[in-house]
Amino acid sequence: KAKAIVLLMRLQPDQLNPETNRMDWTYDGIVAYSKVCTHVGCPVALYEQQTHHLLCPCHQSQFDVANGAAVIFGPAARPLPQ
Repeated sequence: KAKAIVLLMRLQPDQLNPETNRMDWTYDGIVAYSKVCTHVGCPVALYEQQTHHLLCPCHQSQFDVANGAAVIFGPAARPLPQ
């Protein structure tokens, strides 16, 4: 849903990096992250399926879903909470 605060995504289980994702918090490749950007709280809503990146449209921060939602671009200083 557009107003939800949590994003649920399903990747192939072997695509999730076990060093950066809480593997005890995933199930069969399903992972959940906060939808609230860690920069200023805008909703992270755009998903690029080929790269597994989430984009915050407000200030262009990008997060890598397969890598613990780590920041890969933009002003956000920390990953999205899992």
